[in-house]
Amino acid sequence: MTADQAAGAAAPSFRYAGHGARLAAWVVDIFLMTMVTAALMAVVFASTSGRVDEGALNLFGAMGASIASTLYFPFFWVGTGWTPGMRALGLRVVRERDGGRVGLIPALVRLIGYSIDVLGLFVGFAWILIDRRRRGWHDILAGTVVIRER
Repeated sequence: MTADQAAGAAAPSFRYAGHGARLAAWVVDIFLMTMVTAALMAVVFASTSGRVDEGALNLFGAMGASIASTLYFPFFWVGTGWTPGMRALGLRVVRERDGGRVGLIPALVRLIGYSIDVLGLFVGFAWILIDRRRRGWHDILAGTVVIRER
């Protein structure tokens, strides 16, 4: 029995988001980030009158994608609890222990967990299929869960 249970506090009851909805939300978010990065690259390319070599443009694109993902996910997780893709599917990321908003440190840990998931040959994402609370490694590291709101 935990201290909260002993004190009479009810454990949060969540409707955990399914893997299909989570994947769809992630695809929407990656698409949006790609479009924003491409638009920024087009603006930079147009402002240089086409005088940027292909290698520099590729480097700028890679840097833009890295910066976009580093800012995009934590910004939304901390601010609203959902990314635009998650919002479209009625999902939200919350603290596992109490269902509260995710803070900056857990959001950054969750983002680092994404990298671990990828380096682990996507096993960390696949973990969602077998975890009873449908958590990926990034969720386990950050102490978060993704819930269905509707």
